[in-house]
Amino acid sequence: MSLSQSPPVPGFAAFVEHLAETEPVSRILAVGEGPGRDALLRGLARNPRRPSLASVRTGTPEGSEVAVPLPDAHEVGELWLRFRSDPDLPPLAGLLSQLEQDRARHPSAPPVTAPPKAGTRRPDEGFGLLLIEEAGFAGLRALEWADDSATVVVRDSATGSGWLMRRRLRDEMGWETVAEEADWAAFRLRRSVEHPLPIHFFTIVLNGEPFIRYHERVFAELPFDWHWHVVEGVAA
Repeated sequence: MSLSQSPPVPGFAAFVEHLAETEPVSRILAVGEGPGRDALLRGLARNPRRPSLASVRTGTPEGSEVAVPLPDAHEVGELWLRFRSDPDLPPLAGLLSQLEQDRARHPSAPPVTAPPKAGTRRPDEGFGLLLIEEAGFAGLRALEWADDSATVVVRDSATGSGWLMRRRLRDEMGWETVAEEADWAAFRLRRSVEHPLPIHFFTIVLNGEPFIRYHERVFAELPFDWHWHVVEGVAA
């Protein structure tokens, strides 16, 4: 299987830079190496929220490091079986060969405890933006660190681990594709839409006219749903 890197299409760097500048996140994770890293740093420099940057690439001076172990052959096989009906599914032998090549490049990848599951993490345990570039199976495992409203940008070949990453994000509930080209794609967890209950106001009034009309005008300017209950009489 060919693992040669493909150059990013026009617009990839601009997309990453815009996300890094505007996303309302506090933590960003960069996995692998590529031109998206420079775009990420340019955007971060202009982000007024000053999110922190963590990295999986060894020896990066621009952020702290995160240990992300590679999956084992059993995990890759299970994921392969999950998509076995897809006609574009890469051969399992090729995926396992890529996994062995990744292990050869990262022989001392440290084992770490898996991150808490989505919905149970503290704000400092997940990442709101993940940039994964030519990261092999480390990128696949890094998806587990996405927080509950994350955006993930994947730039990788359309075969091998890159194919599995895209296919997994399309398959799992809650993820939506927000941008896609031949060699990169961006996905976002759909933010749950909350429907807050209206606020109820209770007023006990006796001979309230014309003063009660003032309250009505004030309520009409409130930026949320409300119900006003007016009870005429004397409070007990």
